[in-house]
Amino acid sequence: MAQTLAALKAAGVPCTEAPAGDAEIFLGDPHATDNDMVAVRQHPRAGKLRVAWRMVQFGDTRSSAGLPTPLLGEHTSQVLREIGCSESDIATQHADGVVKTETA
Repeated sequence: MAQTLAALKAAGVPCTEAPAGDAEIFLGDPHATDNDMVAVRQHPRAGKLRVAWRMVQFGDTRSSAGLPTPLLGEHTSQVLREIGCSESDIATQHADGVVKTETA
């Protein structure tokens, strides 16, 4: 790892050594912030969250607006409607505990 990092730095590649999965290091990295790789999302329970965003960027690709992580089952009723379930079927599934949600 050290040899690879040294070679990248010698080639002028902006890079930082950080343990995999250490979000705070990434979210606080000026390179990530300056390159629009950190976004703020409003979560319904947790409030404002800073999240990794646009980790890979392509020159001619537009960015989407992005959404916060959904709550458990937040889109379940919508998906059930899309596959043809009636409102009464959906209500029955919720009442019988077939589907679990934090929103219903």
